Amino acid sequence: MQLLQNLIGGQWVAGPKTFETRNPADLREVVATLSGASVEQVAQAAAAARAAFPAWSALAVDDRVKRILAAGEAITAAKDELATLISRDNGKKLPDAQGEVLGSTFAISYLPKIASGANPYTIHETIDKRRGAWTVVLGEPAGVGALITPFNFPFWTPITKVISALAAGCTIVLKPASDAPAATHRLVELFQKTGLFPAGVINLVQGDGIGRAFTSPEHVRRWDRISFTGGTETGLSIAGVAAQANVKTALELGGLNELVLGPDLAESDALFPKFITFAFEGMLCNGGQMCTAVSRLVVPEERYAAVRDALVAKLKAAKMGPGTKEGVMITPLTGPARLKEIAGLTAQAIAGKEGELLCGGKPASVLAGFERGTAWQLDADPAQSCFMEPTLFGKVDPRSKILGQTEIFGPVAHISTYPAANFERVLEMNATCPFGLHGGIVTGDGKIAARYAAGAKIGTIFVNKLSVFADPRVPFGGMKLSGNHEKELGSHALRFWQDQKSVEFDDATGMFPETRPTAQ
Repeated sequence: MQLLQNLIGGQWVAGPKTFETRNPADLREVVATLSGASVEQVAQAAAAARAAFPAWSALAVDDRVKRILAAGEAITAAKDELATLISRDNGKKLPDAQGEVLGSTFAISYLPKIASGANPYTIHETIDKRRGAWTVVLGEPAGVGALITPFNFPFWTPITKVISALAAGCTIVLKPASDAPAATHRLVELFQKTGLFPAGVINLVQGDGIGRAFTSPEHVRRWDRISFTGGTETGLSIAGVAAQANVKTALELGGLNELVLGPDLAESDALFPKFITFAFEGMLCNGGQMCTAVSRLVVPEERYAAVRDALVAKLKAAKMGPGTKEGVMITPLTGPARLKEIAGLTAQAIAGKEGELLCGGKPASVLAGFERGTAWQLDADPAQSCFMEPTLFGKVDPRSKILGQTEIFGPVAHISTYPAANFERVLEMNATCPFGLHGGIVTGDGKIAARYAAGAKIGTIFVNKLSVFADPRVPFGGMKLSGNHEKELGSHALRFWQDQKSVEFDDATGMFPETRPTAQ
């Protein structure tokens, strides 16, 4: 099997270690063998990006975008190969992997519409201070960016960061998660094979043991921007060190996302089964390994039994197996360590009696120290896989330590209730959650929807829609512990990758004639 190497200064380079990534539905299958970089090689990659920055940042934005669009065409041509690779490496359903690739190509195709303000020294704003005196606000590329991406979306997340940084005029060093890096590596290969990106513009470093190249004071100063998607604790650590060096960060962290059933809906309403479907799909999508997954179901006390019975029935009927098999809804967690973590947190919630265990609660694969569940028929070898039973708790206090305050990051959700006559209780419960990334409400009452949208501390709110996917046209980022308020998508993403400066002048200088109003 080919050794997948690091890309540094336009050259594929081996590092001091090798590591394997395996199919979590069948751990006997090696998906890829990769070469891990050293901390010194990360420094070399940063130096290569620094050397490439002047020429790349000087290009017109239209030129940069055309090159990115060409890479998008290469990705489209390889979409089937990429989807299969993502599913085997990450474990997600093949249709979800296909959607991840298609969503990535859509993000690229939309880039010309949001990148127009990213030319070198683009005028972002003109201020008429007094007759004949002006100030313009210019945007210019920030420099070298470190892009650190997670295992759960190994194609979409790198793509959205890469295209924003490159379009804005920055050069980059990309560090994917070691759990499922094969698709990210393939992404960089496709960009490089276009021949349109000079050496050093895009660099790739991979493997464990190089975290201090992004998190320690002696190394963090080499970056002008750090964009991180991943665990809350790691992200906050990076932000703390970066702040000491005054390096700007964009953090997309955890989520504990709610889906609310409005007090106006009964079982007979057409929107009620939609709520159940949204809850079911939002809980199981990508094995629950999503910062936007549905984890909290907030329903009227009067509808608790109906929601409980309908959702448990759907979960018990769901098919469990490899994501490449048709009809599967319950897919594996990405690796043994993930399975152990999720099973452990679930066991703690059960032991602490944090709610009624309605279904699940055990690993469906063999896991040392845990009793194996058999409530679902597993279409895989339980001794060579990483499956967790979908687990639902009922009547949970939203302040509970594990279920109410911890991002479990697996197929685990819970139901909390509120009196239908007191919708304000929903917002009070929302205020107890330490995260604020995604959320949604299903209701036929526009006033209730508007009250929820105004009162919930959540970065993205969906009304009568499934609330797990991000739109590349729309700013994406959370509140509270879900992020640091920098947005990842849309035109806002490009603003992160540029610095602003103000220039004051008067008519006598002859500067920026395009900023003056035309005489009538």
